Amino acid sequence: MKIIETERLYLRELLIDDKKDLMKVLSNPESMKFYPNPFSEEEVERWIQWNIVIRDLQRNLLLPVRNMHLKFYIIIGR
Repeated sequence: MKIIETERLYLRELLIDDKKDLMKVLSNPESMKFYPNPFSEEEVERWIQWNIVIRDLQRNLLLPVRNMHLKFYIIIGR
């Protein structure tokens, strides 16, 4: 489901298909330095699944934001 698309950004609901891209962030020790540890592949998948359940139950959104030019990926919450 597309939410917002501009020339530089693409925002949409979080999907299990985002696992490969999120692995780059959530398994990186530097980006996860304020967490107990970086996530394994299985933990990333469970994290995505959990957030999809929360989204569906509580209508909270985590949006993967992709910068089209710089090719980076972040997650924002509502």
